[in-house]
Amino acid sequence: MNGPDQILIVDDEHPMQDLLRLCLTPLGYEITTADNGLQGLELLKTGRFSVATLDLMMPGLNGLDILKQIQDARLPTQVIVITAHGSLQSAIEALRLGAYDYVTKPFHPDAIRSVIRRALDRLQMSRKLTAIYELSQEMTLARDVMQVARTVLDIAGRILRFKECNLWLIDQPRGELYPINTSERQKDPVLQLLPADGKGIIAAAARSAQVVYVPDTQQDPRYMVVGEPNRSELAVPLKVKDRVIGVLNVERAEADAFKSDDLQLFSTLAAQAAVAIENARLHQAAHEEIAERKRVAEALRIAKEVAEAANQSKSEFLARMSHEIRTPIHAIIGMTSLALEADLTPEQRQYLGVAESSAESLLGLINDILDFSKIEAGRLELDEIEFDLRAVVEQTADTMALRAHRKGIELICRVPPHVPTALIGDPLRLQQVLINLAGNAVKFTDSGEVVIRVDVASDTAERAELHFAVHDSGIGIAADKQSMIFESFRQADGSASRRYGGTGLGLSIAKQLVDLMGGQIQAESYVGVGSTFHFTVSLKKQRGATAPQVAPIDLKGHAVLVIDDSATCRHVLNEMLTQAQVEVFEADSGPAGIKAANRAQSAGRAFQFVLLDKNMPGLDGFATARQMIEAQAPPASLILLLPSENLREDVAACQELGIPSHLVKPIKQSDLWKVLTVTAPPAPEITPPVIEPLAATAPAGSRLNILLADDNLAGQLIGQRALEKMGHTVQLANNGREALQQVEAGNIDLLLMDVEMPDMDGLEATRQIRQREAGTGRHIPIVAVTAYAMREDQERCLAAGIDGYLAKPLSPAKLAHAINVFWSSVATVSAATLPQAAAGQAVEQATTASPVNLSAALEVVDGDRDLLRESVQIFLTQDYVRQLADLREAIERCDALMVKRAAHGIKGALASFGGWPARDLALRLEMMGREENLADASSVLHELEAEIDRFAAFYARPDWD
Repeated sequence: MNGPDQILIVDDEHPMQDLLRLCLTPLGYEITTADNGLQGLELLKTGRFSVATLDLMMPGLNGLDILKQIQDARLPTQVIVITAHGSLQSAIEALRLGAYDYVTKPFHPDAIRSVIRRALDRLQMSRKLTAIYELSQEMTLARDVMQVARTVLDIAGRILRFKECNLWLIDQPRGELYPINTSERQKDPVLQLLPADGKGIIAAAARSAQVVYVPDTQQDPRYMVVGEPNRSELAVPLKVKDRVIGVLNVERAEADAFKSDDLQLFSTLAAQAAVAIENARLHQAAHEEIAERKRVAEALRIAKEVAEAANQSKSEFLARMSHEIRTPIHAIIGMTSLALEADLTPEQRQYLGVAESSAESLLGLINDILDFSKIEAGRLELDEIEFDLRAVVEQTADTMALRAHRKGIELICRVPPHVPTALIGDPLRLQQVLINLAGNAVKFTDSGEVVIRVDVASDTAERAELHFAVHDSGIGIAADKQSMIFESFRQADGSASRRYGGTGLGLSIAKQLVDLMGGQIQAESYVGVGSTFHFTVSLKKQRGATAPQVAPIDLKGHAVLVIDDSATCRHVLNEMLTQAQVEVFEADSGPAGIKAANRAQSAGRAFQFVLLDKNMPGLDGFATARQMIEAQAPPASLILLLPSENLREDVAACQELGIPSHLVKPIKQSDLWKVLTVTAPPAPEITPPVIEPLAATAPAGSRLNILLADDNLAGQLIGQRALEKMGHTVQLANNGREALQQVEAGNIDLLLMDVEMPDMDGLEATRQIRQREAGTGRHIPIVAVTAYAMREDQERCLAAGIDGYLAKPLSPAKLAHAINVFWSSVATVSAATLPQAAAGQAVEQATTASPVNLSAALEVVDGDRDLLRESVQIFLTQDYVRQLADLREAIERCDALMVKRAAHGIKGALASFGGWPARDLALRLEMMGREENLADASSVLHELEAEIDRFAAFYARPDWD
C-alpha cells in the first residue's frame, strides 16, 4: 500500500474522535472517522484501512457485531477496541473475535500510539508473509529454473528494499558459482563466474552452508565487489536437505541495512527457492529421460526428499515466528512487573496493572495456539463411544497409585457429585492425557500429594465442558521455563532428564490430544511449591443420563468420623459421604480422632463409622485403631484406609486386629458405597436438635448468652440469626476491644471470636481475657471462628487460650452440634472435634462456570433465602467496600500483613455466600500476604474485582432464588 497508512476511527462520540485524531495525526497517518457502526463497517469493506479503532459500546451495530462481520468477511484490517474498565469482559470477547488488542478509557496518548504502531508492524509482517506464500505455489510448480529465478527476485523485491539482488547456482563438476540473469539484456561480464571455494561473501555462504551477514563490507576482508560497491551484504545458501545448490544474496548501499526480521524472511524465501529450483531441475531431467525407468524412480525419490525438506523448512519458520511473537510479550510483562514495584501514583499503578493484565491475557492466547506444523503428518482419529467418566479418572488413579505410595505421596482423585459422568467420547485418549499429567506429577514430586480433579466449566442438556486439573506439591517449574514444557523433547530443567528420566514428549502428546478433542491445556507452577496442569474437554452426554449422582444407600441419621492428616483427602471423603445424607466430622491426626470419638460418645452422639488412614505422622492408623479397640468403646464400624504398597501385609494386620473392612487408596466411590452398605449399623433414633442441659458454668436451662465478635457485618447477621433460631441470646462486638469490654461487663456464657479484626484481633483479645481470668477461677469458653484452615493457624489459636476452633463457612446444623458437644464436654474441646467445612480449601480451586455455588450458600443460612439476600447486600455495600479499600491501600504500600488481613476478611465472607471462584482469588492474595510476596498482587486484585462483579451480578438477578 503506497502513501501513509490509513487509520479509521469508529466512535459515536465526537470528543473521542477528536482526541484520537490529535493523538495519531502527528505520526503521519491519514485519519478517517465514522460516527456509527454501520458507517464504519461500510468503510472497512473498502479494504483501504490498515488499522481501525473501534468503540465497543455504540447504538445500533455495536463493536462486537462489527468484529463478527469483519471476521466473516476476512477483512485484513487490524482492529483495536476501545472500552471502559467495567467492560473488560467484552474486550476479552473482542480478542476472541479477532481484535488485535484493546485500550481502556481513559488512556494516555502514548498508549494508543504504541498499540497502533505494533498493529502496523504486525500488518507489515503479514503482508511480507503473504507475498511469500502467494507466489510460493507458483514457484514450486515452476518447470523452468529461469521462471523460478524471476519469481524469487519478484518476491524479494516485495519484502525487501535493495540495490543488488542475485541468485547464484553451483556448477558442481566445476566447483563454480554462476548467476541466473533474468533480464533481457546481455549478461554483465562481471557476473560470470565465482569460484565456490574462493574469495567473497557469496562463496563464504556456499562453502559454510550458513547465512552470512556483513553489516559493513568496508570492515570485512572477504568482501569482493560484484557490480557496484555496497556497504552491507546478506548471503543465504540454497539448501536441499544438507546439500548446497546455490546462494541468494542481496546488497544495500548503506551500512547495517538489514534487521533480524529481514534475515528470517530472506532465509524462508531461500528455502522455498531451493525447493522450487530442485523441482524444476528434476522436472527437466525426468522429461528428458522419461524412458529410463531407473532414473524416473530416482527422480521421484529425490522429489520426495525435497517435499520433506519443504515441510521441515516451513515448520522451522513457524516455530521461529511463534518464538518471536512470545518474546516481546514476555518483555512487556517483565518490565511492567518491575515498574509496578516502583513508587507510583494510583493512576499510574492502575494503567500499568491493566497493561500487565492485558499482556498476560495475550500471552495465554498465544500459548494456546498449536505449533501445528509438528502434527501435520498425523492422522489421528478420535472414537465416539459411551463411557463412564468416573471410571476413567479412578482407573487413572489406580494406574499411578503404586508408584505414588512407594514414594510416600498421597494420591487423590475427586469427581464431585454434580459432574455428569455418562458421556460420549474417546475414553482411551482422555485417559492417556490424564496418565501423562499424573505420571509427571508423581515423577517430579518427592513428598506431599498429587490430586486429580474434575469439575464442570459449562453444562447444557446435550454437552458438558469439563475442567480437569492435576495438582502436585513437587519441584515446580521456573517461570522462564514454562513456555517450553509442551514442546517435543523439551524439559523445563536440563538436569531433570538426568534425575527423573523421560524424553520430554509426554506434555507435547497431551497437548496434541487435548487440542484434537477441542480443548485447551495450560499449567501454573511455582518453584519449590508445585504445579497444576489444567485442561478442558467438551463431551456429549449419553441420552437419558441423569446429571446428579445419587448414593445407592441412605445413611441419614448416621455420623462418620474421618481421621486423615491430608486435608484434601478429608474433603473428598466428606464430599462423597454427604451424598448418603450422613453427618461428617473430621480429625487431622490419630490423637485428635481418639479425643473426638470419646467426646462424641460422652455426649451421647457416638459415631457409627470411623474412616481411618493408615499412614499418619506420630500415631498411625493401626495404633489409633488399637487404642480405640482397647478402650472398649469402638465405633459400630471401623474402616482402615490403606495404600497400595504392602497391601497384603496391611490386610493381614487388619484381620489380626479384628477389623473386617478396609478401603484401598485412592478411594473409589463405588468401593466406599460397597463397604458402607455391608457394614452400616441400624440408624440411630433421630431426636430433635435441642441444646442439652449445660454444665455448671452455664445459666439455668438451655439458653446461652453468646457473644459473637466479628468485624464483618454480613457475618454478624448470619451468625446472629442462626444462633437466635437455636434459642440463644446473642450480643455483638465489632472487634477484639469491644469483645473484651463486654466480657468484663459479665453475663457471657460462650464467646465466638473471629481471629482477624481491626483495632484488636481475636487472638490478642483472648490473651487479655485469659490474663484477667488468672487466679479468679473464672473461664469463659472461647471458640475461634475463622476462614483459616491450616494446622499452624489452629496451633496459634490454642496457644492464645482458645478452647476450640471452627473453620468458616459454618452451617447452622454443624454450629449447633459443635456447641452441644462443647458444653457437654464441660467447656473443653479440641479443634479436631469440630466440623471444619473449609478443610482443604488451600488446595481445592472451584472451577465451576457459575460465580456462585448456591447450594453451599443456602446451607450456611439453613435455606433462608431472605437472610442470604440481605447478608449479601450488606457484604457488597458495606464490608466489601471497606475491605477492598484496605486491600488496595495495602498493595500500594506493599504492606503484606494488611493484604493478608483484608483478603482474609473478603475470603471468609465469599466462602459463606458460595462465591468460590472469587474466594479462591482472595485466598491467593491472603497467601501472598502471608508469604510477603506481593509481586503479582495487583494482577490478582484485578481478577478478584472482576470475579466479585460476576458474584454481585448473580445475586442481582431476580431469578437466582
